[in-house]
This record gives sequence, structure tokens and C-alpha cells, in this order.
Amino acid sequence: MSERGRDRDPQENIEQIIGLARGPRGERGEAGGAGPGLSSSARYAIIFLFVFAVLLAGANLLFASSQVRHLRSAVLTQCHFDRDLGSVPVTVNPGTQRASKLAVTLVSDGRVAWYGLHCPGKLPPPTQSFVRWAAFYHLPTR
Repeated sequence: MSERGRDRDPQENIEQIIGLARGPRGERGEAGGAGPGLSSSARYAIIFLFVFAVLLAGANLLFASSQVRHLRSAVLTQCHFDRDLGSVPVTVNPGTQRASKLAVTLVSDGRVAWYGLHCPGKLPPPTQSFVRWAAFYHLPTR
């Protein structure tokens, strides 16, 4: 052994070698591989930001589900209205012997909207009077 190594206890040499293998010591004396590490205020800031992000995501989920529920309710209400409107028979005005273009357009638009909204259920088939006057005014009967 060298002169320097004779003064020390062999156990101290082993601890010194193990300490070098672990890396530099941190601010509190714990062994760390990359130096002092994060301060306690930085750790709290990271934890706070993580908790804040989780809470914000949860609030966003609740808000979005509430909006979807309201919109679904509005669409289903519109579906019921369009189903009722799309199954109305068209009557002929006795004075002109024609159906009103407004009445035929309302029934046609109700049926088209019902299909366009992908409403649940089945739409009743169109009445014969509606089919006749929709063809006369060149409107879809869908």
C-alpha cells in the first residue's frame, strides 16, 4: 500500500469508494446522482401544478358533459317537433283547389330535418296528399 492509504482504516476506503460511486451528495447530505436536486419550494410548485391540472381537467369534464346533456335534450325536442310536423296531412283549399305551398314546405322541411338530425325511432310514412303536392311543388318527401 501507499503511504497515503496506510493511515486510513480499510473500512473508510470502502466507504469512500462507495460514496464516489453514488455521486455527489445533496443539500441534506443524502446521496444523489445529479447533485443537489430540487429545492423544497420547487417540489411544492410541481405538486401544486400537477394537482391544479388534474382539478382543471375534472372541471372541464363536468362542464363538457353538462353542455352535451343540454344539447342532446334540445336536439331530441327538435326531433319530436319534426316528427309531429312531418306526419301532418296536407289539406286542399276549397277556393283554389290547391294546397298551400307554405303548408307543403313546412311538412317537407320537418321531414328533411328529422332525417338530417339522425333522430331515433321511425318517422311515419308521408301521407298521399303530401306526396302529391310535394311533387307538384318539387319538394323532397324524404
